Amino acid sequence: MARTIRFTLDGREVTAEEGQTIWEVANGRGLRIPHLCHKPAPGYRPDGNCRACMVEVEGERTLVASCIREVRDGMVVTTSSARAQGARKMVVELLLADQPARAAAHDAASHLWDMADLAGVSTSRFPKIERARIPLLDDSHVAMRVNLDACIQCGLCVRACREVQVNDVIGMAGRGHDAWPVFDIADPMGASTCVACGECVQACPTGALMPASVLGDAQQGDSADFDREVQSVCPFCGVGCQVSLKVKEGRVKYVEGVNGPANEGRLCVKGRFGYDYIHHPHRLTKPLIRRADAPEKGLNVDPGNWQAVFREAEWDEALDIAAGGLQRLKDTHGGAAVAGFGSAKCTNEEAYLFQKLIRQGFGHNNVDHCTRLCHASSVAALIENVGSGAVTATFNEIENADAAIIIGANPIENHPVAATFFKQFARRGGKLIVMDPRGVGMKRHATHMLQFRPGTDVAMLNAIMHVIVEEGLHDRQYIKAFTENWEAEKAHLAQFPPEKMAAICGIPAATLRAVARDFATARAGMIFWGMGVSQHIHGTDNSRCLISLALMCGHVGRPGTGLHPLRGQNNVQGASDAGLIPMFLPDYQSVTSDALRRAFTDVWGSEDFSAQKGLTVTEIIDAAHAGQIRGMYILGENPAMSDPDLAHVRAALARLDHLVVQDIFLTETANYADVILPASAFYEKSGTVTNTNRQVQMGRPAVPPPGEAREDWAITMALANRLGLGWHYDSPADVFAEMKLTMRSLDNITWERLMREGAVTYPCPAPDHPGHAVVFGDGFPRPEGRARFTPAAIVPPDETPDADYPMVLTTGRQLEHWHTGAMTRRARVLDAMEPEANCSLHPATLRRLGIAPGDMVRLTTRRGTITVMARADRAVAPDMVFLPFAYVEAAANVLTNPALDPYGKIPEFKYAAVRVEAAGAALA
Repeated sequence: MARTIRFTLDGREVTAEEGQTIWEVANGRGLRIPHLCHKPAPGYRPDGNCRACMVEVEGERTLVASCIREVRDGMVVTTSSARAQGARKMVVELLLADQPARAAAHDAASHLWDMADLAGVSTSRFPKIERARIPLLDDSHVAMRVNLDACIQCGLCVRACREVQVNDVIGMAGRGHDAWPVFDIADPMGASTCVACGECVQACPTGALMPASVLGDAQQGDSADFDREVQSVCPFCGVGCQVSLKVKEGRVKYVEGVNGPANEGRLCVKGRFGYDYIHHPHRLTKPLIRRADAPEKGLNVDPGNWQAVFREAEWDEALDIAAGGLQRLKDTHGGAAVAGFGSAKCTNEEAYLFQKLIRQGFGHNNVDHCTRLCHASSVAALIENVGSGAVTATFNEIENADAAIIIGANPIENHPVAATFFKQFARRGGKLIVMDPRGVGMKRHATHMLQFRPGTDVAMLNAIMHVIVEEGLHDRQYIKAFTENWEAEKAHLAQFPPEKMAAICGIPAATLRAVARDFATARAGMIFWGMGVSQHIHGTDNSRCLISLALMCGHVGRPGTGLHPLRGQNNVQGASDAGLIPMFLPDYQSVTSDALRRAFTDVWGSEDFSAQKGLTVTEIIDAAHAGQIRGMYILGENPAMSDPDLAHVRAALARLDHLVVQDIFLTETANYADVILPASAFYEKSGTVTNTNRQVQMGRPAVPPPGEAREDWAITMALANRLGLGWHYDSPADVFAEMKLTMRSLDNITWERLMREGAVTYPCPAPDHPGHAVVFGDGFPRPEGRARFTPAAIVPPDETPDADYPMVLTTGRQLEHWHTGAMTRRARVLDAMEPEANCSLHPATLRRLGIAPGDMVRLTTRRGTITVMARADRAVAPDMVFLPFAYVEAAANVLTNPALDPYGKIPEFKYAAVRVEAAGAALA
């Protein structure tokens, strides 16, 4: 606990904690001291270079910068002396000398002008810098503008880029009055390695760096020119960044980061600049019904010109037809003829209502969502061995670690804000161990980079664990107190010496041994993994290995330790928690238990439903293709793009007798719909979401849905009532209240509390507790409180390269795009930054094939062929192809393998045998 300091501030004795600065203490007591280079926000260190915060300290000859001077016992500080005020005023006046006139400011509401008002300065007596010495406008970036005539050389943009986001793009060039921020080696911003996180824009106190959406053609703007400000949560990845939406005339004008528990004010390019998809002209505004004279179902509808296939309808007609078609199938063929796909992009309340509709309305558990396609195998292994499907520690806990493994993940592109904490960890000396078949962006920050052969995770991880056992580095006390099945695990690992496994995984035995020692001997270690671990037929085995590795080292249940699968979508954790999965009710309560089902039917006031585990995403598609499932209700999912072997998926969707799609755009899946119900985007609704950290957060509407579109919970309720279920909820708050009746994870978390606080982590032991960032310190929710070691054997990929398909295809996301592209490809900035479908190959592979970067190539697997532009990327192994899956014109999942992990039922998206040819070559 910090020591208490007593000192005098403006004539009054005050107390402070040791290590606090004068500025912090003064600000906490309501005193406003001007500051320009200092940003009082997490991650920003005080710099003291602008000298706008000078104060007087008794006994010291010179004034001191209050932002960097720490308080000490007996210190006497005066903030308002004539000397201090005069010095601050002079500093501000000197800085204003070179500024554009206030009437022509790039940001009329900039922090600089606020501080000038505070200092009592409106004009400057000093001459301006010669115009020829000021760098010209840089408008090379689609999202941001650089007007260095407003720059005061405060260095905040440099700290934002280098120390907060750890991107190392911005630096200072030149000397003295001719020093300016530059991008890379004085490149235009748009041509630099800038990743458009916009941290520098949010940090800039003068308007020298601004969002393009705030500026007019004359480069004048006003960041305070908005009608209202709404705090919500980013709708993209699972990090769950809190955002402030600035709304003007019914449209989001720009977005800033908020100091939420996950992001601490930071955003990535999607969160900051990807908001305007909600205003895209493709938005659905009225219900649509397939025309009687429509062409045969297929991927044949232009979302901007759908009139030849669909007709507009009023809500009553559309709901009657949607519900009536599903009811007829139930009456004719039984409830199992209808299945549902819910969405991880909707709220917890909407996920809960969706699974309730399928179970209560159709009497079975054939309901699933995209968790089946991302971390189902991770969840299966976690529930099996730890007793819980959620993370054991937040990713922010890495600040308390001294070793961390990131495997099968590319957080710099897929979870960029989480990656900032990982990069900061490495920057301060933490041992970062990165494992991936690609040389992903975290490689440059890593102590060890293990670029192993794809599909050999188990061999590599077992070899590392073999070393830990062989060298006696395992935590015997922890293993004895908190685990079971250790002797079987230890005996199993004896078969995997690193010298033997090196030939399989491609990592030298010496490296495997070094990694084992660094992780096992760490005081606190964490393991993070992504879909590179889970999306294999051995994905559950991969996760079992990671769990065993953490357990044998005792790296669970303490600060800076834990297991963390990085969740992909904004609410995939919450949707799973809410029961949107076929084998579990909300809170992972088994559908096979009569008592647990009865607890739900008692709350619902309905009859019992099936005790049989339901079909998963891919199994539902197979059943539709076989004619066993005849109707579907699909909310916010896009299986016509997201599922493996798309030819099979699209054929199954076309075979359905009745398909109801509820979405914000006419997606590829909606091409096959009989009824399309226009829904609300996340920034248009109220409701909670749960991020990868187990933090339940409140989303608030910034703008209304367009036209006649409705919030998803209201649409689902209207369908349920037309199916005779008799639901009545006045708002999502009513749904949340019902969820709390059967979900212990929501104990001490109320709607009112979330409205007030914004976020609470579960489990939460008390109404005034923020929730536990780290869990299982005193045991696990398993028999006798013990976690389990489950040995994992080597299982090869379902298909391996051969003479016809000699390379390995792997798929994933890019920084600018997300999931199937339905949202990000309709966001102006994101689409402009990455407009064309592409794949990446090693330069040597391109040369061998006679292909130049930028040429079109043909990729062929046993399931299909696509043509796509090729890029050179040394991060990709010479025998691999990396293919993003956001592009309908070159859909990666035309090629992917639908073979399933036997436990998690997840497809093998990350490994397929592929042939690569120049697009102009003759077909094989």
